[in-house]
Order: sequence, then C-alpha cells, then structure tokens
Amino acid sequence: MVPCSEEGVEGAEKKRRRYIAVDETKLHGDQVYVWVARDAGEVLAVRVSYTRSVLDAELFLEQILRCENKPIILVDHEPRYVDALKSLA
Repeated sequence: MVPCSEEGVEGAEKKRRRYIAVDETKLHGDQVYVWVARDAGEVLAVRVSYTRSVLDAELFLEQILRCENKPIILVDHEPRYVDALKSLA
C-alpha cells in the first residue's frame, strides 16, 4: 500500500464519502497488479501485488473502508470483490 491515509494525504482528517470506485489492472508484460481506489477524481489508495485474489481484494478494501460513514463501493463484475466485501461486512 502506498503510504497515504484513506483520504489520500498522510494525516488528513477523515471525510464522509458517498462513493468509492475500486479497480485493479495487470501491468503490461509484468506479473504485477495495481489496485486503485478513487473518489470524485481523488486517488484514495494504491496497492501493488503479485496476485489478484480474494485475499488481495480484502486487504485493499479494508484499507479504504476507514471513512466516517459507509460509502457505496463501485466495482466491476469480478467475484473477488463481492466475496471480499461479504467477508468484511
């Protein structure tokens, strides 16, 4: 995880968030995945991993779910997100 708070800046105060969009992608030519969480153009968190599993999704989502409220998490149709969100509920 990149050293930043769930608000994107180290030491920033917690904010209420309505939506957080989460996605991951494989870097071209490498066996490395980059995970990104965004809210209204602001990058909240970035994570790099060698695998793309439910555990990786869980670890990443756990970091971004430290807002004051329970935001709606926008994800693609990957089952790993659904499983990870269920286990964190």
